[in-house]
Parts: sequence; structure tokens; C-alpha cells
Amino acid sequence: PRSACVSMDSPKNELMPFAGFMISNNCDPRKIFAWGVEYRRRLGRFMSVTLAWLDEGDNDFFHRQGLVAQWWVGDDFYRNRLTLGIGCGPYLARNEYRDRLTGKDEHVLAGFLSMGAGYRFNGNWTVRLTWSRVVTDYDRDTDIFSIGPAYRF
Repeated sequence: PRSACVSMDSPKNELMPFAGFMISNNCDPRKIFAWGVEYRRRLGRFMSVTLAWLDEGDNDFFHRQGLVAQWWVGDDFYRNRLTLGIGCGPYLARNEYRDRLTGKDEHVLAGFLSMGAGYRFNGNWTVRLTWSRVVTDYDRDTDIFSIGPAYRF
């Protein structure tokens, strides 16, 4: 029988471009195109870290883009093909506009919470679906729904 544990020689790194949409929870009900690229490093069976560049898109109130770092906890299922996990960390963003309502200017430090699922098609290719919440202290929280192909190496 195959072990449920991740093999020590399985790839520990992953690179993934992603695209999706952003919904602002307080000021604009439109779905705005969002995109980015993420690097993931597996630290063990249950833990990984990610570093991502994210562009949330432009909804006429703000246009944030920046770096997201997350610590992930998760596990593999279905013969190590399905991965489920939750992550959290800081988001250091630059806002293109000065926010008219809140007065926040260019640089923003926010929280970033995510839940994701990945399905591995073969040894090197996975597709990931992620829901993330940007948590701000100034009434501009957003939800980001994204999907992308990930290459493991």
C-alpha cells in the first residue's frame, strides 16, 4: 500500500500564476479582475509558506497591489492528489489612489487570510483554487477568488 505521507523526494517548491476577481465588501459590488504570482515552499507534511505578488485590480475607490506572505497549515488527501489548507499573514500593499473617504494614502499594511484547495494531475502539475480575505483597519476589506496552474519543482 502507498503511504499517505508526502515522499521525502517529492518536489518542495511550487510556482503559480493566478487570476480571478476581487469584490470590495464595503464600497463597490462589482467583480474586478485580480491577478498575481505565488511561490510556495513546503516545510513538511502539514506546513508550507508562500510569498506572492498580488494586484487586486482597480474599482475606482482603490487599486492595491503588493506583497503577501503567508504561513499555511494543511494536509493531502485522496492518494496525495487533493490538498486542503488555510493560511494567514501580512499584506504590504501600495494603493494607487488616496482614499477619499478614509484619508489613507499610498502604503497599507493589512492582514491576509486564505482557504485553498489544490488538485495534482501528475507529479509536477497542480491546479489551485483559493479564497482570500484582505482585512484592513479602514473599511476597505476585500474578498479575492482566484485559480491558477502550479508547477512543482
